[in-house]
Amino acid sequence: MSLYVQPCNQFGKQEPGTAEEIKQFAASKGVQFRMMEKIDVNGPDAHIVYKYLKHVTGTKAIGWNFATYFIVDPVGNVEAHHDVEPMMLLPLMLKHLVSTEEL
Repeated sequence: MSLYVQPCNQFGKQEPGTAEEIKQFAASKGVQFRMMEKIDVNGPDAHIVYKYLKHVTGTKAIGWNFATYFIVDPVGNVEAHHDVEPMMLLPLMLKHLVSTEEL
């Protein structure tokens, strides 16, 4: 299981730097997750992946940084989880990991 994070500057202008600057800052704070390109998640310039995830889950907009988590199960079903702590999703993620062993 991997955690991928994509910086976005749409939430209080918290990520104004380049993707490389953001990655260096995060690394200096001990962050170890994989960081992808800087994108928009809302509005007309939203990345196509986020347009799709929001469309299939009925999510209108992502309200704040780390306020919505999308979980895609092994067969491609997508669930949106809003206003939860990431660790609250651990049982669900573990369930999906177990089900991948059965595929």
